[in-house]
Amino acid sequence: MPLRVHNTLSRQKEEFVPLKGKRVTMFVCGLTPQDYAHLGHAKTYIAFDVIARYLRHKGYAVFYVQNVTDIEDRIIEKMRDSGQDWREIVQHHFADYLRMMELLDVRADLTGLQKIVVFDTKGLHTPEYEVGSKEATRKAYGDALVALGAARGDVVVLDGEVGNSTYTETFGKEIPERFFQMYIAEQQMIGAAIGLQVRGWRPFAATFAAFLTRAFDFVRMAAVSQANVSLCGSHAGVSIGEDGPSQMGLEDLATLRAVHGSTVVYPCDANQTARLLALLADQPGISYMRTTRQATPVMYGPDEEFTIGGSRVLRSSDHDAVTIVAAGITVGEALAAADRLAGEGVGARVIDLYSVKPLDVGTLVEAAEATGHVLTVEDHWPEGGLGEAVFSALAEAGVGVAGELLAVRHMPDSATPEQELAEAGIDAGAIANAAVRLVKQPAAVAGEAGRTR
Repeated sequence: MPLRVHNTLSRQKEEFVPLKGKRVTMFVCGLTPQDYAHLGHAKTYIAFDVIARYLRHKGYAVFYVQNVTDIEDRIIEKMRDSGQDWREIVQHHFADYLRMMELLDVRADLTGLQKIVVFDTKGLHTPEYEVGSKEATRKAYGDALVALGAARGDVVVLDGEVGNSTYTETFGKEIPERFFQMYIAEQQMIGAAIGLQVRGWRPFAATFAAFLTRAFDFVRMAAVSQANVSLCGSHAGVSIGEDGPSQMGLEDLATLRAVHGSTVVYPCDANQTARLLALLADQPGISYMRTTRQATPVMYGPDEEFTIGGSRVLRSSDHDAVTIVAAGITVGEALAAADRLAGEGVGARVIDLYSVKPLDVGTLVEAAEATGHVLTVEDHWPEGGLGEAVFSALAEAGVGVAGELLAVRHMPDSATPEQELAEAGIDAGAIANAAVRLVKQPAAVAGEAGRTR
């Protein structure tokens, strides 16, 4: 049977026979379920249907490939009979099909239903921020996406109509042909991202961390399908301030950590955000970056290197009595608390645990054995977040500590970021007070479970 395409605008079926091996600019938004079964990706069919609806809304013709056989023979026959180049044949007989989106430029072996996507690549130059300045990690995320998109032609970005807040709109303005506005439909956003990665693209999908909860089933099924998708949850935690609890993502670390094979990172400054995002572009499976609304101090230089599964010890001495483990917005608070504790004669080791999954267990164990007291602090509910990850890892390693887990434990209200952090008991003052309280307890012996509040 010849290749058949369905023009969803005119609702007519016609034959379309491009020459095998030639470069064809086209966007095939969906194959039939049978075709996807042949490819081993039957469950991604619905994702392409979502893309098809979006493109039709934009005025593009959308095609569903149904059968692929005898393509080369048919086009060669037409060329022999007419003497025309294959492009002229296409333009003459299939003019309405030329309104294809120039997103996928593929060299196709159509008889085998195999498509090889051709992408341009060049050196990556991540954005740089001056140490000592202040910048929101969500802003750095948007800047880094533009740099990544310029370096890699396979990068596409999707957003749930909050691009002015997640800063994906920066990518949309610079590289509009690879930006997809999915509107307030987070499930469809994840579904479309899954479909795009099946076709060889590297999708980055972003929305508020709180809104990603709507799409958790799709994220879970993406992991089941072994999809490679990078997610970003912005406006996480109580530190967003006046927007109130409906906008505060306080469950995201728990939900994304629970996804099989996932990677979860939580940068504390702009340069760290840019560096980690570049790493996520090649990270297999579901990866998640948590970003902050509030501008935070830039503490790392632009040339600093980070690793998935790594951490950074920011304060350390031979006389440390307590280890403070933080990530994201609480790293600055932890450093301020360490300064206050130093004035009171209490040495505090501060760890920036930017990789929440996988964890840098080695550094955690070394610090716990050296200090005997571990204090974790996070802008998240206590269940399933940073603290539980740390204490579980220490318990599995057989390291006993006296521990305390500082987290958001009451339903927040609408207030300034500073007031929210103080009310939640996770600001510098609360951290310092908890550390003083903790070091008065005897350190646990090896093999004991950490004691947490």
